[in-house]
Amino acid sequence: MWVTKLDVQRVQNFDKIKKFGDCLCSETKIGLSFNGNYIRTLYSTGAKQKELCVGYLLYEGLIDKDTCLTISDFSPDYTINIEAPKSTIDRPSTVDNVENETSSKSAEKKDFIITRSQVFLLTAYFQEKAMLFKQTAITESAAIADTDSIIAFGEDLSGEQAVCKALGIWRGLKVDKNLCNTPILISSAKLSVDLVMKGYRLGISRFISRVAPTLAAYEYAIANDISLIGFSRNKKFTVYTNPGKEVRL
Repeated sequence: MWVTKLDVQRVQNFDKIKKFGDCLCSETKIGLSFNGNYIRTLYSTGAKQKELCVGYLLYEGLIDKDTCLTISDFSPDYTINIEAPKSTIDRPSTVDNVENETSSKSAEKKDFIITRSQVFLLTAYFQEKAMLFKQTAITESAAIADTDSIIAFGEDLSGEQAVCKALGIWRGLKVDKNLCNTPILISSAKLSVDLVMKGYRLGISRFISRVAPTLAAYEYAIANDISLIGFSRNKKFTVYTNPGKEVRL
């Protein structure tokens, strides 16, 4: 079960105590090993855990989008090993490394326009898919989308892991990735400079969030012609970069 219901007591207005049935999200401890080397322990929800691990390697720059992988089943201690050819990039993916990499190689820019109606619809689709959040109010969500639909959706216990899960799902889809040649990354969490840099390295230069970007993310986006939309909720949003250029107001 991904959700467990508990009886708790809720205190209101200093003097009111009410019995309440609350739902808590279950966590699973996952060990991730890459080419036989232990990489990280993850605490995740029960869905799409292999995709989370693959997406984490992609997000951290340890594999490429087209790297051929051999993925084991989870061991009894719930560790998964992912094998890739030795030619696969093998380096720590620090913010400094990503910044140096993306400053010399920009994401491929394609013609792109998104209208306010499309932003509203994508936000609505995104919110509808956040089922665990509706039950527990603690999970974060992320998605890869085009201007008209959600292509891959991930929900997990942190914004980073939700992004990794969405990337892992997208990478594993048996469709022509060129059909979505202008991917949009949607997140329920903040747009940090780490997220924007790593997404840009993967060819993503359009981001939508339910909250705001950080100042460093904004400055990086300005320098690299990246479109940032924040506070996208219901029928309102804030355009931080490229207003009127890629984002049709």
